[in-house]
Amino acid sequence: MTGSEPILTPSPNGDTPFPLSGEIDVANADEMKRRLIEHSDGASGDVIVDCSELTFIDSTGLRALCEVHADLEPLHRTLYVRGASPHLHRLLEITGLTSLLEPSPDGHA
Repeated sequence: MTGSEPILTPSPNGDTPFPLSGEIDVANADEMKRRLIEHSDGASGDVIVDCSELTFIDSTGLRALCEVHADLEPLHRTLYVRGASPHLHRLLEITGLTSLLEPSPDGHA
């Protein structure tokens, strides 16, 4: 996936998971963050990021998710990760982010 291809499609409301797909890396992590912030600004409550179609994420993508999570904390909102592949789940464990990026309320991380 190149940085110019769409990496996510905003959901119509805050209750719908925000899907990530393809690869998130240095080429498109800032765009992902921008779109995720736009989505969260237009919604209320917690933000659910659906990673079930995500094939790759590097440290810049993880950093962008952490930054959005940190932006939501003062608003008493949380960023949840749903549909994490075994690889992404392991990456979150290795980087110590499983406690920061909590599982979604339905229990899927």
